[in-house]
Amino acid sequence: MLKLRLALSATMILLLFTSLPAFSQSDATKYFDDGGISNRKKIIKLGFDPLNGEKLITFEKHIFDNGSFEYGLGVVDIGTQFRLFNKPDSERPIQIDSTGLGYTATIALKVYSEGFLSHFYICIQPKITVMSGNFLASFGPQFGYQYLIKNRVTISAETGGSVRFYKPYKYTSGINSYTNQDKNITFGFYFPILIKAGILF
Repeated sequence: MLKLRLALSATMILLLFTSLPAFSQSDATKYFDDGGISNRKKIIKLGFDPLNGEKLITFEKHIFDNGSFEYGLGVVDIGTQFRLFNKPDSERPIQIDSTGLGYTATIALKVYSEGFLSHFYICIQPKITVMSGNFLASFGPQFGYQYLIKNRVTISAETGGSVRFYKPYKYTSGINSYTNQDKNITFGFYFPILIKAGILF
């Protein structure tokens, strides 16, 4: 009788230990399911800067716990830029037309406050812009917040300040009349306000 009880006890203990991994796995799936977010590391976004007349498409990729790289390409409304930076009393106007489209490319290293996706973030964002055949380079910090909807859609808004480098020109007369002021590169300040909507995959 004692041997039978020992055999039954040993069998029950063996069954208990062999079932623990399966139970743990099903329990974790049941109680800690994140809706597949942990398997989604990329976001494609459409962005718009109403202040500077820029429209962008960007691609963001998660690279470590709370950090990502974001790459962007877009178009710039030159007329908006002309009105912002090329007033007759501007000390360092940019040689661009009063209408047309320019092009811009960006890359940003983003660090989120908590994890990846739906939190405050800061990024360092170099940008190259081509308008009317002239190159402008800008660099500076951006601050923003990104919100995740239904584990799939992202909405974000960011702003900041950048220093923009370019060759200066002197405004003389007429809408598009400039003369070369000097051969040195000068700088001006650039303030983006960007709103983006994206899809996580």
